[in-house]
Amino acid sequence: MKTTLIIAFVLYAAVTCPAGELLVLSEEFPPFQYTQDTGRVSGFGIELVTRIFRDAGIGMAGNKIHIHPWSRTFLMLKTTGNAAAFMTVKNPQRAPMFKWVGPLAPRAMWLFKLRERKDITIKTLEQAKAYKIGGYRSAQTDYLIELGFPRIQIVDHEAQNLVLLMAGRVDLVPSLELTMAARLRHMGKSYCDVKKTILFDGRFDYYLAINPQTPDAVVARLQHALDRLKQNQTYDQLMQRYLN
Repeated sequence: MKTTLIIAFVLYAAVTCPAGELLVLSEEFPPFQYTQDTGRVSGFGIELVTRIFRDAGIGMAGNKIHIHPWSRTFLMLKTTGNAAAFMTVKNPQRAPMFKWVGPLAPRAMWLFKLRERKDITIKTLEQAKAYKIGGYRSAQTDYLIELGFPRIQIVDHEAQNLVLLMAGRVDLVPSLELTMAARLRHMGKSYCDVKKTILFDGRFDYYLAINPQTPDAVVARLQHALDRLKQNQTYDQLMQRYLN
């Protein structure tokens, strides 16, 4: 018990931040946010959230975004006043736990095919079930199984699916658009080499989740800043840069 209390005190002492600032947290989740070899954090989410805070005139504790494993990020979000975390999925279980700014990005899961595969024509999820799907050990593969997809070839890592897709060993692979674009770039390929067929999971979006102790006025300023970025096309330009 004494050790637990000491750990809790150290954790609290490490994350308290000055009045008027938010402790901004996230996890490694490329291409939304990731740490480069130089130690610099980058990605669509990093650029977007940094711009939102700058435009809202709200400071970040330590003048940076703190990247931790998701379990620690989520614990700090729940237990630290004036803490915020992204890209956080807003679902019915989490909605009453926090205040929210967003959506920052859609969590739209598509089934992709090679653009050259003119033989694959899909207009419904039922039609998609006739094809071999490249899956990996993840919540999105579990959801495909729940939807009744019978032909899923499961591998250990998402990147392996693209290799199988390019080789014609699977017909479709599930992915977010930004994730697909980033993985293709890593392979020396183009986003134009693939094509979305059908959305199979568009239930939720990614948000900035904020500890409920944070003043409503701060949350409103952040939301207003995001809304302005979307209205003046800055958001769309940033998104397009990560898709290209």
